Amino acid sequence: MNYLEKEVQSLERSYGKTSKEYVYLRGFYLDEYHKIYQPYATLNPISIKEYTEGRSELVQLCAKVYGDTSVQYAEAIVMHITNFTSLWNGSLSDSSFLNLLYLTDRAISITFSTSLYAQDIKFGYLAMLYSEKGDLFSKIGARDSAIKYYDKVLEIKKTHPLYDASFPSFLCKYANAIDDEDVQKGLDFLNGYEPIIKEKYFKSDKEKYFSYLTSIVSHYLRTNYIDKQAISYLLLADTICLNLYGELSKEYVNYCVDFKLSTFKKMGWKSQVFQVLADLDTYIFKQKASLLTQDDNVFKKYYLEWFYYYQSINEEQTGVTYLKWLEKHDVDSNLNRISFSSKILIYRELSNYYRFKNFDSCLNYSVRVLDLEVKAKQLWGAYVIHQYAEIAKLMVNAVDTPNYELANKFCVLAAGEFKDAYGLNSSYYKSAMFTHGKLLFKTGNKSDGLKEMAPMVYGNLNDNRFVPPLNTSIFQTYGDILNQANRYDSADFFYDQIYLRNNAAQIFRILGSSGDYQLKSLQDIYAQNYLILTQHFQRFRSYKYDFVSTNLAEQLFKKNLIYQIQTYTNEAIKNPFSEQDIKTVRRIEQDKKTYDSLLYSESPDLNFIDSAYSGLDLDKNWLLQSYISNNSKDSSRLIDLKREYSYSEIQKKLTNGECFIDIVRFLMNDKEFGFSREPYYAIVLVDKASNEKLKYFFVEDGLRFEKAVLDGDINKVSSLLLPLIDRLRNYNKVYVNPDGAFNLLNFYSLKDENDEYLIKNKTFVYINTISGITEPVDRPQNNNFATFFGNPLFNTKSTFNTSIQRITVFPFDAVSNFKELPYSKIEIETASETLKNKGWRTKKFIGVQCNEEQLKNEMAPGILHIATHGFYISESDTAKGSFAFKSNPYLKSGLILGTVSNNGKNLNDNVLTAYEVMDLNLKTTSLVVLSACESAKGELKPGQGVYGLQRAFKIAGAKNVLVSVKNVDDKATQILMQFFYENVAKGETYTAALRNAQLQMLKHPLFNDPKYWDGFILIGQ
Repeated sequence: MNYLEKEVQSLERSYGKTSKEYVYLRGFYLDEYHKIYQPYATLNPISIKEYTEGRSELVQLCAKVYGDTSVQYAEAIVMHITNFTSLWNGSLSDSSFLNLLYLTDRAISITFSTSLYAQDIKFGYLAMLYSEKGDLFSKIGARDSAIKYYDKVLEIKKTHPLYDASFPSFLCKYANAIDDEDVQKGLDFLNGYEPIIKEKYFKSDKEKYFSYLTSIVSHYLRTNYIDKQAISYLLLADTICLNLYGELSKEYVNYCVDFKLSTFKKMGWKSQVFQVLADLDTYIFKQKASLLTQDDNVFKKYYLEWFYYYQSINEEQTGVTYLKWLEKHDVDSNLNRISFSSKILIYRELSNYYRFKNFDSCLNYSVRVLDLEVKAKQLWGAYVIHQYAEIAKLMVNAVDTPNYELANKFCVLAAGEFKDAYGLNSSYYKSAMFTHGKLLFKTGNKSDGLKEMAPMVYGNLNDNRFVPPLNTSIFQTYGDILNQANRYDSADFFYDQIYLRNNAAQIFRILGSSGDYQLKSLQDIYAQNYLILTQHFQRFRSYKYDFVSTNLAEQLFKKNLIYQIQTYTNEAIKNPFSEQDIKTVRRIEQDKKTYDSLLYSESPDLNFIDSAYSGLDLDKNWLLQSYISNNSKDSSRLIDLKREYSYSEIQKKLTNGECFIDIVRFLMNDKEFGFSREPYYAIVLVDKASNEKLKYFFVEDGLRFEKAVLDGDINKVSSLLLPLIDRLRNYNKVYVNPDGAFNLLNFYSLKDENDEYLIKNKTFVYINTISGITEPVDRPQNNNFATFFGNPLFNTKSTFNTSIQRITVFPFDAVSNFKELPYSKIEIETASETLKNKGWRTKKFIGVQCNEEQLKNEMAPGILHIATHGFYISESDTAKGSFAFKSNPYLKSGLILGTVSNNGKNLNDNVLTAYEVMDLNLKTTSLVVLSACESAKGELKPGQGVYGLQRAFKIAGAKNVLVSVKNVDDKATQILMQFFYENVAKGETYTAALRNAQLQMLKHPLFNDPKYWDGFILIGQ
């Protein structure tokens, strides 16, 4: 470059700048300059300025030397515009934009009129110019105009299909422009061109095709929807990257960190994330340490990913050590664009970590981010300092009475920075004023505070495209402020807007994704619910305001959605609609074999079990999507799910004297410390007379209530729920959609203010979907056939650890040394004989005949009764278990159907887990009776009920499940079941049969205490 520069200077001295020789060599020099400095352009703004100014000067010289209608002039414009739009990251002034637009139009006009080019070359140049014209409009935010010119490029390519080196990157650029409106549309666009790009570039220019594939994967990541096609692109890109650059290359390391890890994280494949990180350490960095030690960017990204991994498995304390380690080793004082970004990321993550733990530490790291941003502005000029606003928010939100002077200082700094950079009408400036308004409100100046907040709020409200983020939205904050101002209806209006505008809160946004991602999506939704319920609880406690709008209540109380998805998925598997569905079912079967083979092998590869499980889950969701779209009849059955949660539908089915109580467990949110550990319960009541506002109330002492339920202290539970019991006085039938500890509570054993058990004058019906009211199935449906399993043989010397597969998958000796249940034999024989005498067909499997294999082979009866031991391994007990075990909640509960086998080669080991239950075909089974201890227990997930046996049997098709909510007495259970089946034999509904059986127990001289009869509840649809 030094030689070329001297030659250019020599020509300038000899012939002057207006000579053809100088113009030619100057252009060649700039071409070479671009090749050398372009990869580092983002690190060195000075080189960008020198280069773009050189190109601009060359355009003017070409106009003088060759004329402003010459092709040389047009070509100089092309080079100038192309490189300017690709390199220039700063704001574009109106004069610069108009000048560049004029030059582009001149080049287009010259190219159109010239006859010097062959047609293909001419239209290639035109395509390039229209693309650059679109880029210019994109840089000033005129997206629609940009797309208009991008469309012209596509029109040219259709008539002159020349695919030059820039075409793949143009398509990515077009997709990015579409993304501003619809990310899915941008992804579909890229997918549509993928076959063409593969055909044209796969052999001739693999780097272009590799880059295109990574762009597609990036779009999948932005849509939050990873499907089989995305995974295939990811794996293909992986292969190409290895072939192009090799495993021990910076390019492959960056690909692993930027794409493989991002995809696996999005899928929830935590073991795969661990595997990629471990492989980088074992097979790459140990072989070539310089890849990690000599590239600061790779170094920081790699250790940040370890932090994110440990965060994802709830080992935050371990994860933060990586951040601290990065902080300790961050000694590079040479600040450039990349090191700046990584430094800021480290301090931001540390700030977030301490946000709800230590305000001073959080503020300290926030200030360090600010110092970096101030330095960036000094270095690069155009940089806008956003950290003023972040510190202002931190100080205003962190405490009830902030340091007004300091908080106000940062509010003023933020407003001034945004005013200068973006103008008074920008959302940034309005946001800064919103924070200042909140400060004014909190420090007593409420009217001025609301006035300063209004422009931001109503600007977003009037923008139909505005989608408020869950948990952090401006509507949430404004609603909280309105609550404090006692303007409750207005507060609920803004709360409701969050759900109305947010696609992430719509149930069909989580169809087609893995169960892990579904849970993550719903966790975000429930976190939003908790924030709102916290405000509602505070106004209820402080002002006794006990109303909530019906629309908002339907959002706050909706739950059990994943259960409904699983139920419909199971139905889709058993009833494939199309040829494609049949293929997907076969793939699901293969997925399950893969997962089971890992799960039950003698030495399973624990690092891949959860990935295999996620793959199985993902295929099931793809089948459901296809099933819904191809089968209009079954699609219509999803109407309740699609409408999410409709109290109006419930009202239509209720009669006078009936009501529906909806219960949701939530955690209080504290702005300083985050979510509390103590649970609370909100309860809303719907009856025939309900209108647009519902009355509701709260169980305030959640820990005390839950302990009382678990202890079986009925008097204490009744006392804590007295406000609810009082509200139920006027109803004789109550439908209950429980949550949390209410799943383990039998309402019949509660006492009213007169010390009377509620069972004496009320009927309670437990449901977990709306269809439990709208389409109840409460008696056999043309299937008077009952099958009984019970009193299995147990070898008391056998322990659970003898099962090979359970040694590796289960965390410890969880289910061992079970004793026989002598009364279960009497229970089964009595019940079977009772039904048989009324014309039922019955089958009994007792003793050695009661085993897992036999149960799985039985055809679906009308009633399936299982009397044996049940188990549930709690979250605390699984702390040391394998990750594969912890990731599948359905492995944690089940039934013991005899001596545990030590056969590790199949599933029939007499431990029937809930995971296996889901594969049973119980479509014609109207009732499953689980006469086993704690069969109602399972893993509780926020808003999604119990992941255990009762859910698994429902997913398998059973319409009702009779389960025990606690340890039950063997003899008392035998008598209760005798009464129950006598009532069923009389033709009573299951609900009435159980209630009457428990009333009969209440009159029994030996077993009238609730501890003998309230252990069982019937859960409907």
